[in-house]
Amino acid sequence: MIERPAMRSQILTVIGAIAALAAAALIIVPVSIVILSALSKPSSGFIGAFTLDNLKALGSPQDVGLLVNTVIFTIGASAIAIVLATVLAWINSSTNVPFPRLMQLIPLAPLLMPPLMRDTSWIQLYSPRAGLVNLVIEHVFGIDWPVFNIFSLTGMIVDVGINMVPMAYLIVFPALKSLNRSLDEASRLSGAGTLRTLREITVPIIKPAMLSAFAMLALVVASAFETPVVVGEPAGVGTYMSAIYRALSGGGTPDYNLASAQACIYFVLNAALLTWYLRATRREHMFQTVAGRGYSRAPGYSRWRWMLVLIPLVYFVLSFGQLFVQSLLVSFLPYYTVTQGFPFRTLSFGNYVKLFQQPHLRQAVANSVYVSGLSTIVTVAAAVVLSSIAFQTKIRGRRFVEFIGTLPLAIPPMVFSIALLITVLITPGLNRFYGTLAPLVLVNVVHFLPFAMRIVSASMLQISPELRESAAMSGAGVTRRLATISVPLIGVAVGYAGLLVFVQSFRELAAVVLLVGPDTPLVPSVALDLYFVGEAPMVSALNLVTVAIPAIVFGLVYGAYLLIRSLRRAIQAWRFRLSPAQ
Repeated sequence: MIERPAMRSQILTVIGAIAALAAAALIIVPVSIVILSALSKPSSGFIGAFTLDNLKALGSPQDVGLLVNTVIFTIGASAIAIVLATVLAWINSSTNVPFPRLMQLIPLAPLLMPPLMRDTSWIQLYSPRAGLVNLVIEHVFGIDWPVFNIFSLTGMIVDVGINMVPMAYLIVFPALKSLNRSLDEASRLSGAGTLRTLREITVPIIKPAMLSAFAMLALVVASAFETPVVVGEPAGVGTYMSAIYRALSGGGTPDYNLASAQACIYFVLNAALLTWYLRATRREHMFQTVAGRGYSRAPGYSRWRWMLVLIPLVYFVLSFGQLFVQSLLVSFLPYYTVTQGFPFRTLSFGNYVKLFQQPHLRQAVANSVYVSGLSTIVTVAAAVVLSSIAFQTKIRGRRFVEFIGTLPLAIPPMVFSIALLITVLITPGLNRFYGTLAPLVLVNVVHFLPFAMRIVSASMLQISPELRESAAMSGAGVTRRLATISVPLIGVAVGYAGLLVFVQSFRELAAVVLLVGPDTPLVPSVALDLYFVGEAPMVSALNLVTVAIPAIVFGLVYGAYLLIRSLRRAIQAWRFRLSPAQ
């Protein structure tokens, strides 16, 4: 029986209203606290007497310089990431490059690397005075000046830009993977070459995915915590995030009000980028490429396939290989220095022995796995529901749901954790959750929801409504249409979203550093404590453990998936063999 449209609309409206109310409780309240704090006098507490002094301070020459550095840093790193991600996604989805399964996973390798591991390895390799690469170049070629300098704005851009490629790749690759290849074939039959086909066919079709990726990357880069503090501060290159960090942990009393005023810059940035994205994708039917006709495999590039494989391999070496090897070697050293000759002459497992003797490490690992797993399930489920409402329905206010899901990008993770902490402390009945794992899960869900929504919605934009209409005419209800049409078509995007959320939440530091209590340690907080006491080799050892644990969990989940799929196929084959006898 075909469901009545009015009833379906009412059900979706109720779901949208519940989602909006939940978002109001989890997002709007902490955001309001940040705004109120920015308009309060420091002498009156976190929220108190009204003043505009904090906002006026943003117009000082020093803050203008911070704004310029933040804008250059954001645009530069985002541009590098989106260009590299699009190239890698095109190679892996639209060519017959060798070893396709391996090549598709290579761009995701940096996801396994914690930010602290990445930044410290870049410094150890490319610092102007003690960088290992610079010293090798000086020794081999006799050059007495540093070729590379990570302690610069350019170094920060390259560092973060290369690391942000996986996030953009997870958005662009599913869009290219589900592209209607009949368009490429028609272009080639008309005599157009590869470059013209890319310029006039492929790029315009995946435009919403690229815009979505760039908007997300810009907000993530602008809110980056580790690189501006670890790399930018020693270089004297300040950004708004490093300024917020100084305001909160500059050695004196934390200035929450000034930090909140500086965080308002991100609200403005988010509003501008979100408005741009919504205007660019308002005509959704222009980007629908997954329909009930004309689907075919990607074309081949036999002459260039072995040359194209070099691009993912070079990216792998720069983004993961060199940094991982450097951190691995340092983890076996009693101490790291390059001023006394070759640093890797004495290697041992002493750091790992000392590491596993840390009293809170086992508990930190268990807490991190639990928090990351639960955060992944809740975040991906919420992203699918909200994206379905925003892009697969025609209910009133559907784009407001997308705005709510994107709003957390405007808040730097550290500032949001402060707002959440104050909210828990000042709200009656919520203070009992202080010092538990609940706030850690909540901050991860809210913080990573926009990322999951960008990945899922980029694929949902390409699903033509004719598929759902055909299923409805055949008698399929809302649940069946979702299970048999929408979910299978966005399965790749959902899987990538889950992988991103789990790995990122496992290593997330800025969002949880102020919420971790003595009874709820996490792996990133233990690494930060070791870093502050100068245990660089032990930090490298713990970073490698941080890389290994998500990889092991992902391997177990993927192995279970392959086992279930094999059992299902075996059962189907067994039933097929029995059917003639029956």
